[in-house]
Amino acid sequence: MSCDEEALNEYCDGELAPERRAAIEGHLASCLACRAVLERLKAGSAAFRAHGAVKAPQGLASAVLDRPLKETSGREARWAPVAVLASLTLVVFLSGKALKPQISGIFNQCMGMISGAASSVGSAGGPSSAPSPASPLWLVLAVLCLAFALAFWWKQRKR
Repeated sequence: MSCDEEALNEYCDGELAPERRAAIEGHLASCLACRAVLERLKAGSAAFRAHGAVKAPQGLASAVLDRPLKETSGREARWAPVAVLASLTLVVFLSGKALKPQISGIFNQCMGMISGAASSVGSAGGPSSAPSPASPLWLVLAVLCLAFALAFWWKQRKR
């Protein structure tokens, strides 16, 4: 058997099966380093037991569990959907402005994907081309995913 500190932890805690326990004891008889580790583990365990369990003050559990969750004011709750919609509108507007010169390219790319998919129906292969990760179509999808993630984060933050 080789030195195994995890097995020594389990041995110290009495969690081993009898055959594994016998193997550890045989190893401990011949390994000075493992005996030192076991003594250190036993000392730590004894110190932990000597400290004892600390009892919580009377009524702490009920005081924590009965306390109401933080509530938001009506004003904050009313403006959250408006802020999310305004953010989404701004993202869509800015992405449209940024992509306006490339709209025809996006349209042509979508048409190519559709015609490629249509021509592959009934054939063994898949669509002949897919948009590259740097294409504007992926940029639009990434911006929309980001907008939804921000909206979800905003909603969770307010809870």
